[in-house]
Amino acid sequence: MRLDLRPILHVPGASAPFSFQLDLSELDFYGVRPFTGPVQVTGQVRNRADALVLTGAAAAVLDLQCDRCLKPFQRELRVPVECLLAEELEEAARLVMSGQVKYCPHGRPVAIELTKKQLEKQFKRA
Repeated sequence: MRLDLRPILHVPGASAPFSFQLDLSELDFYGVRPFTGPVQVTGQVRNRADALVLTGAAAAVLDLQCDRCLKPFQRELRVPVECLLAEELEEAARLVMSGQVKYCPHGRPVAIELTKKQLEKQFKRA
């Protein structure tokens, strides 16, 4: 699933809700397929001070079997998710790694190159 975040990208406080179902019924765990129903995923992406934060949860009912008595049972599973979406940081890292940006606005280097020997010397392994 793709989310179009352009409408909230430069609007502090804006959010974009999302909701979808995921079919994991073909997912095999050592010969067992515990997801017989869809996984429901809900949440939102919020613009907090020019940082995009994704919060949400995935919920499903698992069909399992007791290891001791082999009796089947169901267990509800809910997995919360929170993550920082940092498109600008990824772009900055790409520019630094390509050599296009070598110094910060204050004149300090943003990346340095070390040989393996120099790195080992820093950790007193040489």
